[in-house]
Amino acid sequence: MKKILGLFLICLSMTVASHAAVAAPFNNQAILDYAHDHLSTCGTMNKTREGLVYLKVSDRYIEDLFPMLQASLSTDEAEGLCKPIYVGALENVGAHISVIFPSELPRKITSFPEKGRKECFTVTGISYVDPEQGSFQRVYYLRVISADLKQIRQNYSLSPLYQNHDFHITIGVVYRNQAQ
Repeated sequence: MKKILGLFLICLSMTVASHAAVAAPFNNQAILDYAHDHLSTCGTMNKTREGLVYLKVSDRYIEDLFPMLQASLSTDEAEGLCKPIYVGALENVGAHISVIFPSELPRKITSFPEKGRKECFTVTGISYVDPEQGSFQRVYYLRVISADLKQIRQNYSLSPLYQNHDFHITIGVVYRNQAQ
């Protein structure tokens, strides 16, 4: 439960922070090429007990791309870079694309017919954001597009994108004011 709450707080922090700051492109063709050539661009729809709807993708998105991201940064930037905390343990969600946040719906989703359905996406680039508030100083992520994920949001009477932000897979974070 504690780990799921942690995931929820990360997603909430990312959502609050992402609409308060402007995303910037991060040019690293090697990471994009690796993602396109070696990682699956499909995942499985799932939902947490708290109501986060997400597309579970391979943890290799973080396990393989994090070291590449770290190597492409300056020494100072690389020292503070961490993997997202929701990767690695069986009870954690792991690498994912958030589709619907619990705070977006007036009540928790109880029936979820999309659970287990395979959905695909396209990686379109890498960006980072420096949130103005929350626990993150910087968040690096892969931008992805998916008409099917937009449609799922619309099936729940939501806009196609959350606050007009990209769907994304977070691959690295720098925490604010935290000893590394």
